[in-house]
Amino acid sequence: MSCKSCYARGLHDQMPVDMKIDDFKRLIKWSKDKGWKKIRFLGGEATIHPEFIKMLDICYQNQMMVTIPTNNLFPEKILKNLDNRLVKDISINYNAGFMNDKQKNRLFRENIGKLAQRDMPFGFSYVLSYEEDSDNWTDLIKDAERFKPLYIRVSIELPSFSDQSFFAELDPDALFAKVHRMWQMSAKLYIPFFFYRPVLLCMVPQWVLDSDYYSGHLFFTCCPISYCSKDSGYGTMVTVNPDLSTFPCASVFIKGPEILSFNDRSEIDLFYREQIKALLLTPLMNKCNYCKYRREFVAAVQKDQAMIDDKGICQAGCANFRCHNSVCFNCKE
Repeated sequence: MSCKSCYARGLHDQMPVDMKIDDFKRLIKWSKDKGWKKIRFLGGEATIHPEFIKMLDICYQNQMMVTIPTNNLFPEKILKNLDNRLVKDISINYNAGFMNDKQKNRLFRENIGKLAQRDMPFGFSYVLSYEEDSDNWTDLIKDAERFKPLYIRVSIELPSFSDQSFFAELDPDALFAKVHRMWQMSAKLYIPFFFYRPVLLCMVPQWVLDSDYYSGHLFFTCCPISYCSKDSGYGTMVTVNPDLSTFPCASVFIKGPEILSFNDRSEIDLFYREQIKALLLTPLMNKCNYCKYRREFVAAVQKDQAMIDDKGICQAGCANFRCHNSVCFNCKE
């Protein structure tokens, strides 16, 4: 949890114990019975869990698809237990703070090579920083040329649980300049490049918004809890903590009851619906109060069934972008 952009920074004191293997078995059985078919291991770093290999085996036995975000420093024994029939995505974090450590740097790239040899599906995940000189995306592009990841995905830095990182007023031109350079380099390598979290339309120039050439790459990855989906509402996804309590997503720290206490997804939706809506309707920044895209977002959230593919709706409403007080969970700018 030491990575600067880790959503879970500050959570260790709240949940100091790893998830127990018996609880994980109960979780997988419950999830399968309720219709979930995929689990995403979160962290910190999920692969350091002492029972991680057993957890993988439990997923395999239940035909549960697996995705894993990772710093890619896991040992050989974990690599050997990755089954590409059910492990559908390994998102390699390219922002980890070990790039100046020669030993870890070597292991990082050795593991990428071994993943490629085993035909494991992997991509590069990168968090854009506001600090001009802190980016190592040029190394990422070099490794992309060498290892041919399935994708390069980027996002803007999110707040963490303890508010050690937080959202600030944007410099849209500077951020978009970075995005544009990365996109151009990825295009030359024929590697898909996209935002994996919602994008603020104010950071994208109007000529890009009007261009079909760019729109498929730069935005419209919709926050799954920003809108009520047609099927499950706010039960579309849920984050389960080590003690089996719930958050509505990995970056919204409204703590709910134990996951096993819900009878179905609709109960999750009912529990979080009004709490989430109040959060979403709070302006992210002062400039949001005067933005036509945010007005469209507010109108969509207030509908019972909002359309999630409207290209005129600003995704700044995504709850991911909020900072939260770790005690009272109140929003703040």
